[in-house]
Amino acid sequence: DEIRAAWPSSHYVPAPPPSLGGAALRTFADEHVATWNRHDLEAILALYTDDVELTSPLAERVVGTTTIRGRDEVRKYFEAALTRFPDLRFELVNAYGSVGSATLVMRTIEGRTVAEVLTLEPDLRISRVIAHYEPARSEPARSDSRPSTAPPRQPPPTHGTTSRARPSSQGAHGVGRGARD
Repeated sequence: DEIRAAWPSSHYVPAPPPSLGGAALRTFADEHVATWNRHDLEAILALYTDDVELTSPLAERVVGTTTIRGRDEVRKYFEAALTRFPDLRFELVNAYGSVGSATLVMRTIEGRTVAEVLTLEPDLRISRVIAHYEPARSEPARSDSRPSTAPPRQPPPTHGTTSRARPSSQGAHGVGRGARD
């Protein structure tokens, strides 16, 4: 810190953001899930920075707001969530890493799937969380209840072939569409 104070701020180069992949990503994801599944509030909070910002639709159900800022407010939310959902468990489905972030896809409350996009600091503590939940079974998949006015999708023409190929289980760009498709 003394050296940093003596240098002009234009010379300070912050630590590079972490880049997670392979075994490091899997270790990070497994440890994150295991910490949450122990329900040890202090250990959970140690995963996050003091100025963490968390955005989640579940937060609105638990504490009345979708975005929570700072460790003290996040502590209140986590404590309330662990109390409200005493059987809360996460099951890691998949993890994706990038420079300075990771996305953990997990099964959780009410059997729903959540994808948490985590912004990571160089020490791998989380400074921002954006949680994306699949709709609950009772929630409509659309953002409103109006019927779609778009015409139904037609299969592509077969260009003279007599047999129709079975629809692919692959989505755009060859990426699987999910277990239910």
